Amino acid sequence: MVLGATQNQQLFKLIKTIMPNEITKIVGSMINEKGELLILKKFGSDICVNPGGRVEENETHIETLKRTLKEKLGVDLISAEFYGSFHSDKAMHDPDSSLQIHAYVVKWDGEIKPVGKIEQAIWLDRESLESKKYNVAPQILEQIIPALREKKLINI
Repeated sequence: MVLGATQNQQLFKLIKTIMPNEITKIVGSMINEKGELLILKKFGSDICVNPGGRVEENETHIETLKRTLKEKLGVDLISAEFYGSFHSDKAMHDPDSSLQIHAYVVKWDGEIKPVGKIEQAIWLDRESLESKKYNVAPQILEQIIPALREKKLINI
């Protein structure tokens, strides 16, 4: 279900009232033809995360994906299919806050190029995952990858 701008704004205000220390992020799982998952490493951090970001006021999930994929990778969103919401009691970069993730499998147009705060865009394959070559965020390891595997969308 995709919320309209008015519904999203009402939900945003309600969440802030009920759970003032909850961070909401919209992530776009980008999967290549080999079934690998794209992860991003920001400058100054050794932790790899999903493409996406926080919802800005009055934004729908799709608008958040369009904006963040363009800002971080220089690509245009073609489509997004919702596949799950995930919760963590502690956000990685803010342990005093919980984290709510709404995840979509996305299709994009354009060449992936790290932009702005993004140092590297990495295609995570099975070997890299198993050898722990990259420091992948716990939410990806514990929630995103299992959900994508269950739906047979990735080969890692």
